[in-house]
Amino acid sequence: MKAEALLNYVSSRDVSVSVKDGSLVVKGHNHDVAEVTSLLRQHKGELIALLSSKPNGNDLKHFYEERASIYQFDSNFIKEEAERWAFQDALTSYVREHHPTIYAQVEKLTSDVIH
Repeated sequence: MKAEALLNYVSSRDVSVSVKDGSLVVKGHNHDVAEVTSLLRQHKGELIALLSSKPNGNDLKHFYEERASIYQFDSNFIKEEAERWAFQDALTSYVREHHPTIYAQVEKLTSDVIH
């Protein structure tokens, strides 16, 4: 099981996982935590790596600026509108990459609303 899939699974069990000082921090009701503990131990290294990854601010800024230019000059949006759409794209990209559990939950919520 991939780390992202495991985080989605434990989240569905109302268990949260984070990293503090290089160790996993698991929160939830005792019986829920007990059900997922062995899986978390098996994938501890992957989970710590995923949850500890630091975003590169320069990459995010470059992504935002590039998207804003595309919206403004290729799609003929006014500057403020182009920047708003670029910010939304950058935020979505950031959450998808660095908070996959949250992204999956939002995707599920929005797909339920749309369909």
